[in-house]
Amino acid sequence: YLFLIILTPHSHSFPYFFFLMIRRPPRSTLSSSSAASDVYKRQVSTQSTGETLRGFMPENIMVWVRDHPRALALAAAMAAGGAAICCAFGNISRRIPESQKEQLTMAKLEIEFDAVVSTDGGLSLSGFTEMCRCLYSKYRGLGFLGSDKALQEYVFRSFDLDDSDLVDRDEFLGGMLILTVGTDEEKCDKLFKILDGLTTAQPDGIVDMDELDAFLKKDLKNKVAIAPAWRRKHSGESSQSSAVSPVAASVSARGDAFSAGIGAGFALISLWMEGTVLDDQARGHVTKFAELKALELRQRMIAYTGKDATFNRHQFGLAYQKVLKDLFNLSGIVERMRRWVDEEEARELELNAIVATVDREQSTIGWLTESELSHLVRAIHGHDAKLEDHDEMQSLKTPEDLKAFLRALPNFHELNLFRKLEQTYAHLPTNKEVPN
Repeated sequence: YLFLIILTPHSHSFPYFFFLMIRRPPRSTLSSSSAASDVYKRQVSTQSTGETLRGFMPENIMVWVRDHPRALALAAAMAAGGAAICCAFGNISRRIPESQKEQLTMAKLEIEFDAVVSTDGGLSLSGFTEMCRCLYSKYRGLGFLGSDKALQEYVFRSFDLDDSDLVDRDEFLGGMLILTVGTDEEKCDKLFKILDGLTTAQPDGIVDMDELDAFLKKDLKNKVAIAPAWRRKHSGESSQSSAVSPVAASVSARGDAFSAGIGAGFALISLWMEGTVLDDQARGHVTKFAELKALELRQRMIAYTGKDATFNRHQFGLAYQKVLKDLFNLSGIVERMRRWVDEEEARELELNAIVATVDREQSTIGWLTESELSHLVRAIHGHDAKLEDHDEMQSLKTPEDLKAFLRALPNFHELNLFRKLEQTYAHLPTNKEVPN
């Protein structure tokens, strides 16, 4: 029998765990005498020191291990479980309540970064992950960033503007300002400066569609890159646990080390193959959602450009308040990541992209004009179609009306409305770098 005893004597000390094994000795006679009498007989009999130690020789231990595979498997399982429980208790005991944490500021972010990184250095992904955990343990409002590995990797890749696999001081402070501590005005200013110059050698005070497309493409790339980590966080636990079952079955059924090894080998191969397939599926889901979101944002942003399809600082500020403001916060990012497996959410994103393409006249955002509906009629029914011939579309007044109308179309997915709508607008930028 194996017993696991876990003690946490102090709130700030590591837990202790002990293993105690008690095995009933074999009966000394064939009679029905009790185990207690057998133990007593052994206690009163004298043995030499050599005979006593002989029971603890390595070969005897190996014989016991060979004869008791189930006990060994049970011991390993309980040890692993005990270690996990110890770590959990340790983390809980050392966790500071959210109300007692400090308020995060830019000055404190500078101090934290400079404490671990040299002047010309940067944070790798592992270093950034540790930084996130450190910040979470001290400061309020960073709960998601402290434990979600998929979120940590996504934020790291987003901060790494030059794709160097290192986040330097300016990238870290600028990214954290946008994501956490900045005011809306500060976030808008910093984002404008990031976009201005993404595709040009020097910033010119203007953000054009090429720079916006480059930003959206990088964000899409970052999301697809974290798909495996996202799957393991949000949808991969059950598949991983089911793949390990052949190992346990082999050990418990036969107790044969060779069979257990074969079973473990097949289980690992199965786990690897299944993980590869699931990773590919996750990339497909994430790509689909990221593309639709990028298309929606691009079309909604276009409405705030000038006649030359560019943003000055004022125009970008309007677009930020109407389109981008709610995107740059941790809880919002996590919530959108959780919905990547929701097919209804994918359909909603597609509808949003189409609505954003139709409702593009800046002076009437939120209301559908006759001109906008005329473009939609031609996209659905052909270039010669006229709005006055379709009463069901003349009654559409708001984006929500348009969504309800599109949901009711029996051949909605076959129409490819988004691409058809793009073709009806002659003033669209010619750059088509957004995903197909």
